[in-house]
Amino acid sequence: SWSIMASKDDARKLMGIVPSQKRGQRACLQCKLVKTEEQFYQDGCDNCEDLEMQGSRDLVNRCTTQNFFGIIALMDPGKSWVGRWQRLNQLQRGCYAMSVSGTLND
Repeated sequence: SWSIMASKDDARKLMGIVPSQKRGQRACLQCKLVKTEEQFYQDGCDNCEDLEMQGSRDLVNRCTTQNFFGIIALMDPGKSWVGRWQRLNQLQRGCYAMSVSGTLND
């Protein structure tokens, strides 16, 4: 039989892509993924490995912003009309800002 409840493995996978707390949330300036500063520091950005944020607080602060509006939770970006509408359908599942303020400087 089919269950709505997520398995323990699914729940563990989700913990890495959902912001772990409300305070200290930041959005990636390149893809708009929302995580906490600590999650970006520990894991980097799930979509933007080229930014190499993992392990660098300086890069986390330069490549992310606290200035964002709205959050969209995408569990299956390829099938989500909201994902297509926001042009997030090619990205990893997770929480995304509707809009971000700031620019990514090289």
